[in-house]
Amino acid sequence: QPHNREQLVAVADWLSLGRGIVTFFQLIIGDVEKLVGKNLRETARRQIRNYIQNNGMTAFAEAEVVSDFQQGALTLAQAHGIGNLDPNSILLGWSRTEQGRVMQVDLMRQLVAVQKSVLFLNYDPERGFGRKRIINIWWQGRGGNADLKLLLAYLIQRHGDWFQSQIRLLRIIDGADGVTRTRAHLENMLTQVRVEAEPIVIVREDTAKSIAEIIQENSYDADLTLLGMKLPQKAETVQYSQRLNELIQAVGTVLMVRNAQLDEDLLTTGGE
Repeated sequence: QPHNREQLVAVADWLSLGRGIVTFFQLIIGDVEKLVGKNLRETARRQIRNYIQNNGMTAFAEAEVVSDFQQGALTLAQAHGIGNLDPNSILLGWSRTEQGRVMQVDLMRQLVAVQKSVLFLNYDPERGFGRKRIINIWWQGRGGNADLKLLLAYLIQRHGDWFQSQIRLLRIIDGADGVTRTRAHLENMLTQVRVEAEPIVIVREDTAKSIAEIIQENSYDADLTLLGMKLPQKAETVQYSQRLNELIQAVGTVLMVRNAQLDEDLLTTGGE
């Protein structure tokens, strides 16, 4: 229900800018035969529609009874569509339980396999979205997640809530001799894609310091941080979900991104 996930509603609103198509899906977990006859789907859809109307939003409302969240989400992501328009991105809240996070990473791998980009929002209730002034993007190179992260930050910045915000593009390198070259490369790339952002190059002088520690140290003033996710092997799911959760806990509100369209340059095909 949207009123219980208003941070997800906000992100969906920022990304759609009144042009994209957003559907709020509620999955009701339980015995399908027992629950279908209780009008839970109809009640849930009506409540979501009322929320959408009361908040002046443009979105669709859906609710389905499923016996298993992961399988239900995967099936609906593939089946849902409006005419010839298929959803290309799935946004979920990052689970507060270890079991839930493992399931979500496994679900991410399945969604990417069916060409759905995946966004996990880890919302920090203490920091929230701060003053909506600084968006940090941690950059590892052009292509894949990097393109989608920059595109998402660009869309968020154009929303009225973030109209005066600043995008910072941060990249970590190992040697000071590469600072000038790296900054020039970032500036040239931003000019090409016509996105206003401040390139910041961070030199990891202490090789014993982990990337996670550097990200945490440079995220203290960020109102929203965008991080890319890799696609772990099945055997790595538990370990990867743990490492990912440890990283984001000290960063604040984080939007984790996994792009399914790795062979497409979204900065030239998904911009204006």
